[in-house]
Amino acid sequence: MLLGLTKLESYFDFVAGGDTFEARKPDPMGVHFLLDRYSISRDEAVMVGDHAPDIEMAKRAGIRSVYCNYGFFGKDTVGADFTIDSFEELVNIPELNLRRNPDCESIRHLGF
Repeated sequence: MLLGLTKLESYFDFVAGGDTFEARKPDPMGVHFLLDRYSISRDEAVMVGDHAPDIEMAKRAGIRSVYCNYGFFGKDTVGADFTIDSFEELVNIPELNLRRNPDCESIRHLGF
């Protein structure tokens, strides 16, 4: 898995892939699983993705969405709540109320 090769695996408590859940995107099964597992309300959750099924899954799950225009699939075509042109822009969306982790030097270190 890519996270293991890049030594990023330890930064995540849970990792899901395309075959983790019985239903695939845009079915919201994976989002519902994560909301339940971590006791997160829909208002607290946000899907960040670079593909139309990511955003459609967020809509079906009733959570906010951020589309990454710099991703593999190009510009947003499905109407995400927010769009960004770089990952660093994510923490600058006030409506998301994201907080940086003080133990990390920057968002590039996965600590926001």
